[in-house]
Amino acid sequence: MSLLNSGSNCSLSVLSWNVRGLGDPDKCNVVRDAISSANPTVMCVQESKLHSIDQFKIKTFLPPQLACSYKYIPAVGSRGGIVTAWSQSYWSCSDFTLKNHSLTTLLVNTLSDHSLTVTNVYGPSDHRHSSDFLHELHDLSSNINGPWVIIGDFNLIRSGMRKTTSMSTSLL
Repeated sequence: MSLLNSGSNCSLSVLSWNVRGLGDPDKCNVVRDAISSANPTVMCVQESKLHSIDQFKIKTFLPPQLACSYKYIPAVGSRGGIVTAWSQSYWSCSDFTLKNHSLTTLLVNTLSDHSLTVTNVYGPSDHRHSSDFLHELHDLSSNINGPWVIIGDFNLIRSGMRKTTSMSTSLL
């Protein structure tokens, strides 16, 4: 994605991954290596299942260019956990908002005057709370100015009905 203004060109690459837990050191190595090879400027992780993240832990699953600048929402019990990280070479965080199911960061490009709001979501797996989650996103929208990316695991389906193609045959 390119954000263009006044002749400047700013690149943006965002990677989103539901990792389904980062407690295992071997899994953390695999995640860090995969992120390194993709080389995103913004990384969104869902379902970290981590209750706290310090500088030591973040370096186990994020490459160095992303491990210095991050915000997170801790897991509740064995569910959830959201991490948004960005490369300081490209972005700085000027504001952030923590909600029950989302982490919103306002990122400002270090090379231009462009900004981008990134909302990283991990929707509730208990669908009785889906309405609250959608209201949370709707409430966020009134405070967003400029480009906005909503990314993550919504834990929603559009319809419970499965679309199938049927073939009818008739006997003559």
